[in-house]
Amino acid sequence: MKSPLRVLFLARWYPDRYDPMPGLFIQRHAEVAAGFADVAVLYLRAAPDKPFKFEIEQTNENKVVTVKVYYGTKSFLPTFVAKPLAGLLFTIAFFKGYILLVDKWYKPDIIHVNVLTRLGLFALWFRWFPRNKVCDNRTLVEVFANHRNLQGIFPKVLH
Repeated sequence: MKSPLRVLFLARWYPDRYDPMPGLFIQRHAEVAAGFADVAVLYLRAAPDKPFKFEIEQTNENKVVTVKVYYGTKSFLPTFVAKPLAGLLFTIAFFKGYILLVDKWYKPDIIHVNVLTRLGLFALWFRWFPRNKVCDNRTLVEVFANHRNLQGIFPKVLH
């Protein structure tokens, strides 16, 4: 018997401890996809009320493995230092969550990125180096397919 497809959702929005509303559509999308494939969600959330530390929350609900990584960004540093530091913490949080998923779950066959923000850079990395298949929301795919004059290199390179 063939093993099911493994899909990793990189979610920009997802219900979390601070707000249960954002990303409900992504959560439902993952739950529906779990009927056809093995699905995991990796969600990163800045915790501005916490100092520089990481907290990882793992759940398995409705056949969806979910890893939420909260990373502290509370700082008394000047903005020109705090902003790049927050970007570095985001990157570290991503790799902490991804390594945990690979250890507990397995390597994904497809990476699904919901919004082409910073997570889109990780999707691009997965597309180029480990040679994974990468997709994004269908609406964005249609936009890219219908607009040949799309500005910027990132959306063109991803597809």
